[in-house]
Amino acid sequence: MTRSNALWAMCLLFALYTLGTGLFPGTVPGGIDGLALTAFLVVFALVHGAERYGWRGILVFVVICLLVSNASENLSILTGFPFGRYYYTGVLGHTSFDTLGDTTNKVITVYTVKDATTGWEVTKTVDLSHGL
Repeated sequence: MTRSNALWAMCLLFALYTLGTGLFPGTVPGGIDGLALTAFLVVFALVHGAERYGWRGILVFVVICLLVSNASENLSILTGFPFGRYYYTGVLGHTSFDTLGDTTNKVITVYTVKDATTGWEVTKTVDLSHGL
């Protein structure tokens, strides 16, 4: 199978998955659905980028994108530039960022899904900010 055929096969799988989860909502839990869609798109982007630019080129592109986006978000949290002032609320649960933009994970939160209608539920939270 050529890379071009593999890309078309991924497009078909993505379309079938999206159609199936759209016609039969709740068959795949929300968190798993989001991860599956993200995985489809990331794999497609990497294979397509490798076909066009080679594996080295696409991996360099991914590293540059991750560095620039992380630096931009942290800069915006600290200074308000370039995205404006914003902060993380408790809606998402505990975050790994403190007010100084520190990305060291100090709190580990474990979530579970009881069923597809109730969504995520916090099972356990461990605060490691003062060590073990």
